[in-house]
Amino acid sequence: MKVSEIKTTYDLMKYCKKPLYFQSNLRNMKVGDTYLLGICREIDGDNQKSFVAEAWIEKHRSLYEFYGTWTIPTNPRRGFIMTNGSFKILKGGIIQFIHNASSIQAFALICRRLKWLETKLSCDTIKLYHSRSLMPFASGLWFNSEYISRKPFLNHKEYGWEYLDCAAYAPTQQLEAIVTAGIALELINSPSCVDVDDLSDIEKQMAGLLKSGYTQQAISTPLVTSRASLVRKMHTICKK
Repeated sequence: MKVSEIKTTYDLMKYCKKPLYFQSNLRNMKVGDTYLLGICREIDGDNQKSFVAEAWIEKHRSLYEFYGTWTIPTNPRRGFIMTNGSFKILKGGIIQFIHNASSIQAFALICRRLKWLETKLSCDTIKLYHSRSLMPFASGLWFNSEYISRKPFLNHKEYGWEYLDCAAYAPTQQLEAIVTAGIALELINSPSCVDVDDLSDIEKQMAGLLKSGYTQQAISTPLVTSRASLVRKMHTICKK
């Protein structure tokens, strides 16, 4: 299936290799809602999210925005991915892309990789998700701006229905994910040694991670961020 063939929400879920009933939930989202298509994190000893694979959709006024981040180092030739775009859902589930329509390809690539990672999960991990009434990698989890699930889940211990606190599943800020992974792989200098007023080297290193991976020839979208945003984020990381 080609990107040009995505005409409806049904086509979008099919292209991303996700359950087709997800498209119904997308159409029922309210302003401020977030819909996860998958979220996988590797936590290191300091409880830091070193590597992430996340894909999600947010509902804003009159449009939807999709985001995807991939920093898991599965292949030295595979660059990190940071992508986003927006679309409208018209009557009948027709999709109209507004910004960065081509980036849906990178977004779908992350979704497909998450689907592949599901096949590598152990039975115990899958049971753990099911015990919380969740699909693997919290795919299909839908929550509002206060991180409360939009749909009730079955409490297996008390045999009742309850709304989940989804704060732990809030997506990672994309720029933070790229910087954290680069530092963990020692491809970006540690912030404690970086002059945040002179970030030209950091910018180059991050652009290299997104465009070329650790060596060369990787598929990803360009880094699009302002220098002021990068400075603010580096100040935040340095304070940590």
